[in-house]
Amino acid sequence: MDCLFKDLMMDLNDFKKITKGLIEKEMQRIGLIYFQFFESKSKGKFWDWTTLTGSERLIMLQYFDVTKFIASDRGKKISFLWKEFLNLYQFLRKDLFTDPDIDSFD
Repeated sequence: MDCLFKDLMMDLNDFKKITKGLIEKEMQRIGLIYFQFFESKSKGKFWDWTTLTGSERLIMLQYFDVTKFIASDRGKKISFLWKEFLNLYQFLRKDLFTDPDIDSFD
């Protein structure tokens, strides 16, 4: 998430005028209504954002549409990686693994 936001801040003027608001709307769409960006007090003209807790990070991994912000194949690859990480995380959180469960995980 940090890498995504920092990548989207490469053009700070564009970020402030357009991207910031679009990301905040996307966060509201997925139920993270308290998320916002704010100007950093320690990093000059850079932006910080609301820290997301564990469950909020999972919501972002599952529902945030990266392709709205990073077009082309790169956005699709990032989305794929997020979904695969979420699948792995959920798999590892199981209380019990059977050999067939492990063999079927891909």
